[in-house]
Formats: sequence, structure tokens, C-alpha cells
Amino acid sequence: MSIASLAKDEDRATKTLPVSRATFNLSDRSAFDAAVALSVEWIAKTAAVELPSDAALGSNFELSEPGSRATVSALHLHDEQGHVWAARTVYLGDRVAGRKWLTDIFVEQRAGSLTRFGAQLACQCNIDDPGFDHSRPRVVRDLIESLAADADGEALTNDVISISTEEVGQFAGLLYNPERRLPVVLVSVDDSEGAQVNLERLANRLSGTAHLRSIGPEPSFELTRTVGKRMSTFNGAIRIYMPGLERETEDPFKHPLWLCPASGINPRAIDQIASRVLPLGFRDSDSTARFWRVGLLRQAASRAAANATSGSHEEQLLAEVEALRAELDASKEAAQAAEALMNDEAAKLTDLQADFAQLEDENYSLRERIRRLAQGGPRGATSLSPDEIFSVFEGDPSLETALRITSAMFPDRVVVLDSAIESARDSYAFRHRRKAFELLWSLSTTYWSALSEGASDVTARQCFGASYAAKEAETISKAGRRRRTFNFEGTEIEMERHLKIGVADNKSETLRIHFEWLADRRLIVIGHCGAHLNF
Repeated sequence: MSIASLAKDEDRATKTLPVSRATFNLSDRSAFDAAVALSVEWIAKTAAVELPSDAALGSNFELSEPGSRATVSALHLHDEQGHVWAARTVYLGDRVAGRKWLTDIFVEQRAGSLTRFGAQLACQCNIDDPGFDHSRPRVVRDLIESLAADADGEALTNDVISISTEEVGQFAGLLYNPERRLPVVLVSVDDSEGAQVNLERLANRLSGTAHLRSIGPEPSFELTRTVGKRMSTFNGAIRIYMPGLERETEDPFKHPLWLCPASGINPRAIDQIASRVLPLGFRDSDSTARFWRVGLLRQAASRAAANATSGSHEEQLLAEVEALRAELDASKEAAQAAEALMNDEAAKLTDLQADFAQLEDENYSLRERIRRLAQGGPRGATSLSPDEIFSVFEGDPSLETALRITSAMFPDRVVVLDSAIESARDSYAFRHRRKAFELLWSLSTTYWSALSEGASDVTARQCFGASYAAKEAETISKAGRRRRTFNFEGTEIEMERHLKIGVADNKSETLRIHFEWLADRRLIVIGHCGAHLNF
């Protein structure tokens, strides 16, 4: 019978799920002692137990107080090669949910090497547990805050680090580093550091388990030139670059990508990214460095004791049995983790197959709709050329094409005036075309739907984030008001509300889309889509 079978027979009612694992180096002179002390402090606070007075010095202890929700233990081994300290906390969470949270921490100092720190979290729960959000022990953040931590030759911090254009080459080197162990999470941000996720929350959730970076519009262009469009990250997207990335065999589908939604905010993204990133350490099978646990130290101690036993035959057998029992316990735990990871991968594959089937259906429907538009849409909408339709799939339609597609797709919602088409042609050099198309799409979908359902403009405009302005920031002259006034069906309409990209005084970087909402007709009229209009 296999060890995995023994583990399953041992406890059929529960399962043990790997949640998160972090390992990294500490370069401070007294990092071993400091890391042990910080870990003990975290254990005492989390488990709400009083530890022995010398626990922070690395002493052995094992506590299981009656009525306590936690059991804690620690073991410290040392020889001529160095020191290893490991601790385990088993904490009973919600009694109704029936979850036990198992936290393992180790600190290792080998002669001539940097101090290694590791922390992992697992959950023992019912077979039918509905699941939970992935997290990692707070002690990881505490260590990074107090000591100098690094992995893959890169410093680890509790923040998302911004990449400049000059640093793109170095960043690409990190992505393709064959020795890289940690994933890289790259967040595309706009000029004002806005993103589809809160960067501080992302860092709080993932620091220590990934290299966290953000990239603005200009550096993202340089990244695209360096790694190619398929492997780049831009226009508000987020990508996880998994370890093992190679230029010759790179496959963008193996490196998950979250496109920026039309609303500009993705409330589920952090949870989804955490569920991908945090358990990755359990899959680091290529690493030669061991993740020490109390059970493994006991196994090592028992084996050493068995080998050193020189007493009677019975004493030698007892020592050997104890060593085998320790090895079985460690193997059982490893088998449970492997089984859980395998089941998790199977569940993800099932979800991906369902998503793929849904995308195939949506893709077919979209192509059919675009095919009809190309032949002339409803109510005499202007037909679109194949090149214009293809430009949408490429993500870079010109401003004029974006307006024409918007008008063709939503003829009952949006009217594009000739003045908007002319201004779009005049701004053909505008570079951030995908962002402009996303704003027009949000204007025609999320924003229009909210206003049509009776929501206020304050509520409806939230889908644009900082890209919306209800009025100009400065006082407008009479000439400026004339520039913002457009004729629609014989009526002069002043359009002060607008969507905006950039602030530079040039047509390649800055865009203003002036429009008005006609509530009685549930209609958006776009009068200008081009350069910033003078005040």
C-alpha cells in the first residue's frame, strides 16, 4: 500500500490543503537570532500562549494547554555545519467550519551561507469545505520589514516597485533568469499610478512570495520592444511571469494575464492572483534547498540517535522504530500536500475547460455580430472595412475607427458627430489607442446603462476612475465655450464633461473626448475626440 493511501485511510473525513509557502535569504549579520526572536514573538501573539522565557533564544518547547485553541512546538538542531530552528503552530479556527491552520516556520544558518527563512501555511479541513481566500503568515511581512531579505538576487520589500524605462532591460533579465524561483507579478499602471487593483493591498497579500513590480505607459512600450507583444504587459493588465521562462520555448498562456476591465477596477483580481502565487512554493521541486519542518528535524534527530545507539539489541530496535515513525510522519505529510496540489490542478483544468468553451461561444457570437456590421449595421449604420475590424482584435484601432465601431455597435445609444470624426482624424498620431477604445466602450456600455437605469452621474462615472471630468479644471473663455459647443439636430449643445488621457501639450500623448448625455432620449452625443481644446 502506498504512503498516499495510508494518509487517506488515516483520516477520510478531512483533507490538508497547502495554502502558501515563502522562502528567502536574510543577509543581516545576526539574522538567525533576529529571525528566531521575531518568529517566536509572532507565534506567541497568534496562538495567544505564554512561551518559555528562553523560547526567543531558540530553545526547544512543546505546549498544548487544556482548553487552548492552539498547540505549538519548536526544535533546534545544530552541528559543526550550522544551525536549524523550526516551529509549528496548529491553530483551531472557526469551530463550525472545522478548520485547523498549520503554520510551519524555519530559520537555517549554514557555515559560509546566508541565513534562510521559510514560512508555510496549510489548512486541515472537511472534505466538503467550500474553500477560502489564500493568505500567508504575517510573520513573513514582519521579517521583510525588519531585516534585509532577498531572493533570486533581488531585494524583497513590502511594496510594489515601479520600473522605469531605463530599468526595463534589467527587469527582462530577471524574467528570463534560469535560476529564478519566485514568480514575478507585473501590474500595468497609468500615468497617475492608477491600476485595476490596489497596489498596497496586493503587496500586503503577496510580499515575500513574489517579485512585485508596476510599469507605466512609457516603460511598457520599452518592455514590448524588449520581450515582444505576446509576453509584454500594458494597458492596465496584470501578468504573472512564472519561473522557468525561456525565450526559445516561451508560451504566453503559461503566464496568467488579467486584462483591465472596462470599469478600470477588478475587485476579484487580488484573490485570483493570490490563489495562483501563494501555493507555488510547494511546487518548487527543482530547488536543492529543503523546507525544514519540526517533523523533518525530529526525523533527522531520530535517525542520528538510531545510528549512534550502541546499547542492547532491543534498544537499537526501539531507536530504529522511532526513526522510522518520524520518517513515516514526514512522508505522510508530504503525500497529503502532493495529493492536494494534484487535486487543485485537476480542478483548475476543469475550470479552464469550462472557460474555454464559454469563450468559444462568445467569440463566435462576436464574430457574427461584427460580420453583420461589416456588411452594414442596423438603421443604416456605416459599414466597416476588414482592416478596421482587425485593428480591434489587435488592440490598436485609430481614434476614427474606434468612433466608427462604437457608433456601429451601439446605434441606439451613441451618436458620433462629424466634428468628433474630424478631430479624431487630426489626432491620428495619438499613441494610447487601446485605452481610448476602452473608454469609448465603457461610455457606451457601463456608463450608459447606469444612467439609463436612473443612476446619478456621480455613480455612473465611477467606471472611468480618474479618466472622467464633469467640467473643465479652469475658467473657460467665451472662445473656449464656442470650441466646446456642437450642433446636434439643429440644437447647440455645450459639452463640458469629457474623458481624458494624458496632460502633455501634444496630440500623440493627450486626448479629450467631449460628450453630453441627453436624458430624455437616453442618448450620448460625442462632439469631440482629439487634442485638448484651449480654454
